[in-house]
Amino acid sequence: MSRHRTKATITEKGQVMVIAALVMLVLVAAIGLAIDLGRIFVARAQLVRAVDAAALAGTLELPNLTTAEVKVRAYMTENEPSAHVDVPISTAERQIQVKGTKTVDMFFIKVLGIDSVEVTAHATAGFGVLAVDTVMAIDASSSMGSGTGCPSGPSCPIVAAKNAAKAFVDTLLTGSVASTETLVGETPYRGCFNLPNLFSISGTGICIPLASMMQPLSNNKSTIQAKIDAIGTAGGSGTNVCNGVYKANEILFGAGHHTVSNALHIVVILTDGDNVYNSAQNGVPTPLPGRTPTPIPAYALPADCRPTNNPYTSDGCISTSCGCYSAQVQERQVDSKTLALADSMKANGVEIYVVGLGMCGSSSTTLCNRSLVGGTSHDNTANRNLLKCIASSTAGTNDHYFEAATTSQLTGIFTAIARLIGFRLIQ
Repeated sequence: MSRHRTKATITEKGQVMVIAALVMLVLVAAIGLAIDLGRIFVARAQLVRAVDAAALAGTLELPNLTTAEVKVRAYMTENEPSAHVDVPISTAERQIQVKGTKTVDMFFIKVLGIDSVEVTAHATAGFGVLAVDTVMAIDASSSMGSGTGCPSGPSCPIVAAKNAAKAFVDTLLTGSVASTETLVGETPYRGCFNLPNLFSISGTGICIPLASMMQPLSNNKSTIQAKIDAIGTAGGSGTNVCNGVYKANEILFGAGHHTVSNALHIVVILTDGDNVYNSAQNGVPTPLPGRTPTPIPAYALPADCRPTNNPYTSDGCISTSCGCYSAQVQERQVDSKTLALADSMKANGVEIYVVGLGMCGSSSTTLCNRSLVGGTSHDNTANRNLLKCIASSTAGTNDHYFEAATTSQLTGIFTAIARLIGFRLIQ
């Protein structure tokens, strides 16, 4: 009996070893399959990212079909050089499609006769596929109306700014009355707004006359461009970037704005300098002969853009001849409030692009340093840093901040921003 039990035990052990070997084989096969499937998943994810980026890059070159396809293929060559690429383009609908295909070699499942797997990805990018509300805030302070080419030449800052703004409208609104999916508004700004304009200077006014220069959201190209043409510059109220941002935000969520959940809300800000605070912005300007005595509530800045220490005291330098200047007490407070306002807008889903024209100091790739806003830095660094912090740039980049060293660069920058806004991924 003992010998018989020993034989049975040996037989059972042999069976266990066979089963264990089979289990190991299955486990190895399962692991191998998981690894190959993982490689397929990663390869397709990489292809999807490359195709999406290529489609968006291509749309920025439309309506030039040749350069659009060249840009797509360049992106794909850089990111997925082994992929086969098809690039059908529809100029009528201002859309570009990219389809990428690549082969992924298998390691483990070759035993099943599968040597490779083909993965594909496609993307369509184009114009006018989402509801978009965009408002431009254009610096119209006296410095924008002085210098080479002024008052009416194309090199005059305000003339160049208006030409750039009209090119922006041309890019976003394809016809005289475009799709209601895309709405554009604009407002000039300086130290104050008013309606009516009680302190008129040469017909343009110390403060911005809203009735003649501000445009609510619209898809009527000619109406918007007429208001842009009406923008004029004047001195006397200083410059308050915060005030311009505040008014742009009012327009953005004012009459006619899109309320659908996926609507894009965008502000584009142009300034040639920094916050130069004049107490005239706060209802205490010196009245011209025969005008209503101060204070005038219609001039009062919103608390969001008003210095808290003493809103009735101007900065020490409010003249256009001051140029780049050391940080002023009121200016520093307005800088901090400008950033706080921009932060609250971003938290509400607003995307902000900023264009600096002829900024103090030297252009640099330095990123926003929030701790310096409202500090004692000289305008050579403080102005540029503030504008970079206002912009909705992706972390680690300045991709929403643009800088024009000369007026001739403005139209190209505004057109590029309009394309970034208008051309989005459809699928």
